[in-house]
Amino acid sequence: MIMPKFSLLKFKKAQGNKKIFVVLLSFILLGCSFNNQRNPAPITKNQVKPAKSQQDLADKTKKNSTSEISALSPIWSKNGKLAPISFSDISGWSEENFLNVWQAWEKNCSAMSHRNLLFREKCNKSKKINSSNQRDIKVFFEENFNPYKIDSLPNTITGYYEPVLSGSLKQSKKFPYPLYKRPDDLIIKKSKTSGEWFHGKKTKTKNGIKITPYPSREELSASHYLKKFAIVYLQDPIDAFFLQIQGSGRIQLEDKSTIRLGFSASNGHPYRSIGSWLIQNNELKPSSASMQGIKNWLKENPSRQNELLNQNPRMIFFKDLSKTLKVDDGPIGSLGIPLTPGRSIAIDTNYVSLGLPIFLSTIIPKARFLNKNLTIGKRLVFAQDTGKAIKGPNRGDLFFGSGVVAGDQAGQMKYPGTMTVLIPN
Repeated sequence: MIMPKFSLLKFKKAQGNKKIFVVLLSFILLGCSFNNQRNPAPITKNQVKPAKSQQDLADKTKKNSTSEISALSPIWSKNGKLAPISFSDISGWSEENFLNVWQAWEKNCSAMSHRNLLFREKCNKSKKINSSNQRDIKVFFEENFNPYKIDSLPNTITGYYEPVLSGSLKQSKKFPYPLYKRPDDLIIKKSKTSGEWFHGKKTKTKNGIKITPYPSREELSASHYLKKFAIVYLQDPIDAFFLQIQGSGRIQLEDKSTIRLGFSASNGHPYRSIGSWLIQNNELKPSSASMQGIKNWLKENPSRQNELLNQNPRMIFFKDLSKTLKVDDGPIGSLGIPLTPGRSIAIDTNYVSLGLPIFLSTIIPKARFLNKNLTIGKRLVFAQDTGKAIKGPNRGDLFFGSGVVAGDQAGQMKYPGTMTVLIPN
């Protein structure tokens, strides 16, 4: 966006109609936003007395009948209700280890500086901060952001991770199960009428060539059409299946080299849980419907493998990210940057815009390994990813990292939680 050739600060100081300034500021901010929604999210009344750092904002809100905050709200939360709160009233804020936050913040800036004018300003300011000084980092967030609770009941916070699996570039008896890159004939278009994404392919019909829905997992598996698009082969069908659910992973090859796979596209079909199907059909109890439980069920019912996997018609296609990611980088999230263990979270963009800092309040499960990954549930995280199953206010999916330890905690993570979003002031 090209900004007008005048200073907002000078304009604000100039004599004139205050309402005109508020309206103009709203249009400027909306134009700089990467969120095209225009319906403002309601701001609820807050009973908590604002801290001194936010008293001016509260006073201005009262004088202008919330017009200024309402103008900002479509950018940060399309459908959510945001309630102002002070930093001093956020449980766990003062105990946060801000030194561990900075790496995730800098990654966040690498994307948000190009997407939003306010974030660019904050990111430029942060370059002057001493990243080894805990107090300086804490003060930076307090001076540059205003906290808002998502005014809704607690929702479920789950966890995800990046698997590290053994694989081969060649199919064999040891490695028979393929993962695929995006097929050449897959067409993805956004409907002009519904706004939904359509996944299809060109098909010859009696009336000529038409674009029809892309085949389901069962149809693709039966046709063997994807064989020429195989990237790598794995040992276990459930590992291959769950890697598609995770959307990314590390594959260690037989020569000890590693390739990194990331999400490329899907066949457009809805996700269906095979664990839920097993429970509904009395094949497994809810307490046993974990990845290991499903693997054990398949060992006892090998002839029903296709029946089970085809309950989920959705198939994910991958791309090789080995040349674009550093060895220690996490997988790429929806914001387009590598995820940071314990600091990146997947959210519903209807309630939290990508890139926003969030103070999460939840419970972290105990790890069954001595070298446990995360322990504290009250932590500053960043909205850097999304997921098909992440729907609703206060709903999140916390990234735990890569490998067995991260997978152990992520698999146990299912606790209620709330979010306080930090909006740049």
